[in-house]
Amino acid sequence: MYATANKKMLNMLILEILENYTDENRRLTQLEIVDILRRDYGMECDRRAVRRNIDSLRDMDYLITYEGGYYKSIFQL
Repeated sequence: MYATANKKMLNMLILEILENYTDENRRLTQLEIVDILRRDYGMECDRRAVRRNIDSLRDMDYLITYEGGYYKSIFQL
């Protein structure tokens, strides 16, 4: 289903992954996010695309932190 989806939904898929798989005690690297995108959504991308989309989500005021890996805070600004 997602394999043919528009790449524009990549940031929403990344946000969903961060919400479902991360917290302040469990973080994901860019490569782990790439693997989840491939495995769960059939979406191919590289780590640079993950970084650009995370930067875009931060620009939209999503509280995504990097400390040895990315995680989304449960507290939204």
